[in-house]
This record gives sequence, structure tokens and C-alpha cells, in this order.
Amino acid sequence: PVGIDAAKPPRMASRRGPSPSAAAGTAPAAAPRGPVEQAAPRADPGVTYEKAGLGFLQELPALPDPWSGDQALQDVLRRLIPGDHLAPIQADLSRFAHRHQEISAMAAHMERDKPTVQHFDAFGHRIDELRTCSSWQAMKRVAAEEGLVAIAYERRSGAYSRLHQVAKGHMFSPIGGLYGCPLAMTDGAAKCLEARQSDHEEFAEAYRHLTSRSGDEFWTSGQWMTERQGGSDVGRSAQTVASYE
Repeated sequence: PVGIDAAKPPRMASRRGPSPSAAAGTAPAAAPRGPVEQAAPRADPGVTYEKAGLGFLQELPALPDPWSGDQALQDVLRRLIPGDHLAPIQADLSRFAHRHQEISAMAAHMERDKPTVQHFDAFGHRIDELRTCSSWQAMKRVAAEEGLVAIAYERRSGAYSRLHQVAKGHMFSPIGGLYGCPLAMTDGAAKCLEARQSDHEEFAEAYRHLTSRSGDEFWTSGQWMTERQGGSDVGRSAQTVASYE
């Protein structure tokens, strides 16, 4: 056709006409980009949504009565202990269970106010003083009064005294604030000394304190490992021999 260069394709005219920037000979400015708005999720009126202070909140765990709430323990004792010995043991464990809130409160205090060691006094003298809270000291008295160690050595229930002690320790451990650990070591020391009381006067004296029901007379025992690897299998880790002098 006349007036059209056949080597170049025809330009399509814009229906809107040239932009002001194109007419001025400059590139078009980019549109400003702001935050992309998203549509808010539609709330389901039949659903309760969790928020801080609303909805599910974890409650503080509460241990049940350690005797009436432990049917398995009762069944085991009925199976292993004859009736003439069982009744007084059941009565003692039922009575002890009524102290579980008192003991739990003491354990909570022990957790908040943990033992500390003061190595030096105000003048720089080495004292290495172990300081424990009042509840730790009171727990020692409870352990003595309840015979948590003594029961096994008094043998009021004859051959079933150790079962009585184990059952009471089973009830005490979850609420005792880890005081069952020194009691276990105390029991082990008492067992070792029981058969050796006649060998030395000191052995008899220590055994009396370790198995006492008096809070003022009761001793607790510790254990010290001389082997680096430690571990609960003492027989495999023993490399030294201790002798009494």
C-alpha cells in the first residue's frame, strides 16, 4: 500500500493514547509498591480460638494419695504378706499417706532454697560450712520418726519388715524432694554395720544413729567413690581397697 514501509511492521496505536511520560520522551515511572494486604481468615463462630489466658492452660500436677491412690501397691502387699502381719503394715502406710501434702510442701521449699556451701567466713578463714534450708532439716526428722530406715532393722513385722520399709519408701520417694537418695545410702551403711557391731565400738555407735527414730539422734550417710569412672556397678569399678585403722 502507498505510504507504508513493507520492511517494518505497522505499529498498533494505543486506544488510550500516549502516556505523559512517553510524550515527554522519558521512561514511565514504576508504580510504588507497598505491603501486600492479605484477606484476614474468616473466623468460624463455632470454634474457640486459643489466646494467652484463654483456652487450655496446663494445671499444676497433683499427686494422689500415695496409699489409697496406688491400687497396685496394695495388691502386691496383699499377695506377699500374710494377714497377721499385713493389717498393722496397712494401718501404718495409710496413716503415713495423710502426711503427703505436708511432705510435698517441704520438698517444694527444698527445691526453691537449695543447699549451699560457704567456703570462707568474713575474715577469710576456711570453714566449708554446708547450709541447708529449714525444710531439709525437717525432712530428716520426718524420715527418722517414720522409720524410713529403721523399719527394716527393728523387725517388728519379722521377715516382712523389709517389704514394709520398701513400700513406705515407694510412697515417700515421689514427694520427698530427692531425700530418698541419702536415705538409701544410710540404709546401705546400716546394713554393712549391722553384722559388724561387735567388732568396734564405733561401728555399734554409728549403727545406733543410722537406725534411730529420733530426729535428734538420726544420722544420714553418704558414699564417696575413689574410682574415676564411678557408676552404679561398684563391683566392676572397684580398684582400691579401704581398710579400717
